[in-house]
Amino acid sequence: MEADRFQKETKEEQARVKQEIRRAQINKLQRNAGFMEEWLQKGVEDWKQNMAFKKEREQSQLEFEYGQAQKFNVMTLNKIEGATNEVIDGIAQFEATLQDNGINPRVTKEQADAALDAEFTGSSPQRTLRT
Repeated sequence: MEADRFQKETKEEQARVKQEIRRAQINKLQRNAGFMEEWLQKGVEDWKQNMAFKKEREQSQLEFEYGQAQKFNVMTLNKIEGATNEVIDGIAQFEATLQDNGINPRVTKEQADAALDAEFTGSSPQRTLRT
């Protein structure tokens, strides 16, 4: 009877120890699962924050590039306008010089044809081109 009682107590003790080990393992698994959940949540929050920083950085880069393109466009338009003005002024100056020398800068087709005819007939073409 004593041996049965001892054997029964030993089995109960083994069952209790086994139960304690099982509880400790479950507790450890629960803590690990909680940690993993927190770690995952922190990773998602960090990812969101990084995406927000990336968006801001890309927006700043695009704004900078747009500003550079705008400056380039303005410089190009200014150069084109300057060249256009130079050509227009040059033509006006050239025509004024021709007129000062007694030559009509606006020759019509008829006047040009008459000048060519006069050249071939021997008369002076200067007379037909002057104003």
